[in-house]
Amino acid sequence: ADLRLTDYGYKVGMIDEVIKKYNVDATLSYMIGDTTVDIKTGINAGLKTILVQTGEAGKDCKFNAYPDAYAKDLLDAVNMILGDGDKR
Repeated sequence: ADLRLTDYGYKVGMIDEVIKKYNVDATLSYMIGDTTVDIKTGINAGLKTILVQTGEAGKDCKFNAYPDAYAKDLLDAVNMILGDGDKR
């Protein structure tokens, strides 16, 4: 799987492989991360994205990538996702 950093974020080969192999609906899936690289990768893969305000908290500034949501930490992100599931 190709997961090298490019000018557009990480190539999403590995994510695409998992989506195909396990029949994952990307539109119902999330990329949670603490860097703009994580967010750009999620966007490139067609996933919803959540930036956590821990770790780098998006301050790496490698990309102008805007997440779908911001979370205080990983637990907050998980609770947001589980709350989103109730709306479906």
